Amino acid sequence: MRQPWAAAGSGGAAVVGASGSLDVVQARQIGAAARDRAADGAVGVVLDLTGTTFADEIGVLTLAEEVLVLTGAGLPMALCGMQPHLEERLHRAGVSRQAAVCDTLADAHRLIAAAVEA
Repeated sequence: MRQPWAAAGSGGAAVVGASGSLDVVQARQIGAAARDRAADGAVGVVLDLTGTTFADEIGVLTLAEEVLVLTGAGLPMALCGMQPHLEERLHRAGVSRQAAVCDTLADAHRLIAAAVEA
């Protein structure tokens, strides 16, 4: 498991990414990185899960909880780059009701920008 990374994205949004296996520790670290970026002034957060190769059930549920907390606080979020099995599991966990789910990073940035302008 690698530590999540964070970077500035376009339009004031931040990108938080992860690679390897998504478990409870990784999910909490992703949430913490997203909160840190929001505290630093990011207008939204894109979770880039392109490098995530496996997710256990607790990791999926924990990430769903993190997304719920962040969006509940008013932070626009989008997820992108997920493999189909991960996207399906996150959808079943309710993430798609809270955050946009996109195929590409560019699509995610466009949706965050639209949410901020609305």
